[in-house]
Amino acid sequence: MRKKDLIRGSLTIETACLMPVILLVIFSLLALCFYVHNRCYLTAAALEASLTGALEEHREGGEPREAADVRARERGSVGFYGMENLSVEVNAGKNKIQILYQGETPVLYGGFRLQMKSKGEAEILNPVEKIRRLRVLRGESKR
Repeated sequence: MRKKDLIRGSLTIETACLMPVILLVIFSLLALCFYVHNRCYLTAAALEASLTGALEEHREGGEPREAADVRARERGSVGFYGMENLSVEVNAGKNKIQILYQGETPVLYGGFRLQMKSKGEAEILNPVEKIRRLRVLRGESKR
């Protein structure tokens, strides 16, 4: 065997040794993308559901907790890649509505799962009273 033949074969061996590391990096990036996507979607869903409940407070016969719960379950049932064991908790207080999502996103290898929690809250406001107070502070007359 000549030295030239040994040099050509070493590239194949080096590539075979590096391939597991390269695949680990690629799968880690894919798992991170799924995690970030699910986290962003859950945060947006929690904020939307809490805002829905806060706005429902001022409707005639409105039930803010039920409206927030319906919207949270509706948003939590679609749009996730591999999300498992998703649970929704709705807490409605006197001045605030809070939505808490908890779930797991599986990693693409090893059977690991990333725990995820996302929370959204909205303050219940009375927009009519707030506008009236602002007008009084500005010195505007009632129309």
